[in-house]
Amino acid sequence: MSDEKSAGELRVERAKRMAIEGAEAWAEHETEQKAVEARTTRLRALRLEKELADSVEAEKVAAEAKLAAKAKVAGKAKSPAKAKADAGKGKVAAKAKPAASAKGTSAT
Repeated sequence: MSDEKSAGELRVERAKRMAIEGAEAWAEHETEQKAVEARTTRLRALRLEKELADSVEAEKVAAEAKLAAKAKVAGKAKSPAKAKADAGKGKVAAKAKPAASAKGTSAT
C-alpha cells in the first residue's frame, strides 16, 4: 500500500493540479481580453479619424457648393423677369422686320 496513494492524497494532488490549470486559464483569458481591448481601441480611433475626415470633406463640398451658388447669382446681370422681357423683344423685332418689308413691297 505504500506504492498506492490514498484517496486523500489523490484529492489533494487533483486540487493542486486544478488550481494550477485554473490559474493558467485565467492568465490566458486576461491576455486575450487585453488583446481584444487593444484592437477595439485601435479600430475606434481609426473610425473616429475617418468620421472626422468625412465631415471635413463634407464641409468643404458644402462650402464649395455655397460659393458656386453665390457666384452663379452674382454672375447674373439681369433678373429672370428682365431676361424674359429682353428675349421677348428680340422675337418681336424679328417678326416686325419681315412684316415691314412686306408692306413696302405691296405699296410699290
